[in-house]
Amino acid sequence: MWVGKYASVEVGISTTGLSKLLAALHTDPKLKIDRIHVGRFMEVAVTGEHFEIAPEGDAERLVLDDAPTIWTFAVQPQKRGRHVLHIQAFIRVKLPGNTEERRDLPAIDRVVRVRSSVPYVLSRFWKGHWRKLLAVGSILGGLVTYVFSLDPVKERINEILMMVFEHIKPLL
Repeated sequence: MWVGKYASVEVGISTTGLSKLLAALHTDPKLKIDRIHVGRFMEVAVTGEHFEIAPEGDAERLVLDDAPTIWTFAVQPQKRGRHVLHIQAFIRVKLPGNTEERRDLPAIDRVVRVRSSVPYVLSRFWKGHWRKLLAVGSILGGLVTYVFSLDPVKERINEILMMVFEHIKPLL
């Protein structure tokens, strides 16, 4: 993953077997599979420090026997380094007396390596410090203009340019 770039994270639950689940996921070869309890109604949440995470669709879904159920999350890392994404699944269980209870399943943690690109770092730096950079640039520009406008400096610059020209004149 790259800092500032959204990545799609998919979590799939299936009662039909691994082959259908693998066919339904749009994943890379680093796929990790864990076995969990599966119920008719499931909810999945993905959380993590240093990530901006937005679910795409409803959190609670019906898990059918004929096809896998896939949750997709748009994940944007905010800081480079190794960070943990927590995947939490919940199961809704019917209890006697026509009541329901939501149970947490054990969380699954995945360590994600987040890299940063030079353009992203520079844009973040510019956004945070543009006023200071413009102020320093203006001050330096004014200072250089003032120094070059002084008569002794003008004379010295002319002398240097004449010496350089004399040295390169035979080459021309």
